[in-house]
Amino acid sequence: LDACIKHDVPALAIRAVQAGALTSAMDRELPADDADQRDFDRAAGFRKLAAEWGQTPARLAHRYSLAIGGPSSVILGVKNREELIECVEAERDPRLTPAECQQLEAVCA
Repeated sequence: LDACIKHDVPALAIRAVQAGALTSAMDRELPADDADQRDFDRAAGFRKLAAEWGQTPARLAHRYSLAIGGPSSVILGVKNREELIECVEAERDPRLTPAECQQLEAVCA
């Protein structure tokens, strides 16, 4: 992303919710060794922080995608109107501050 910004190349933010890993719950059964399931398990700290901040993990993931700077577009990947509404609401929320982004990055490291 830094290279794209440096060279003024548009970038797309794809998989903002990491195939479900950055949501409240997976929408499908996966084996424990599945890469998406492992991502979901690793994101427990992210979900905890989202709860502390009073929002769903998906909403927070989309807010982060909008706040980091660089992506010219965010590909939502929603499956229904409810998820779409949540994304639109996330876009209307105040942008995350650099300190909030750093806090999110720390729990996901």
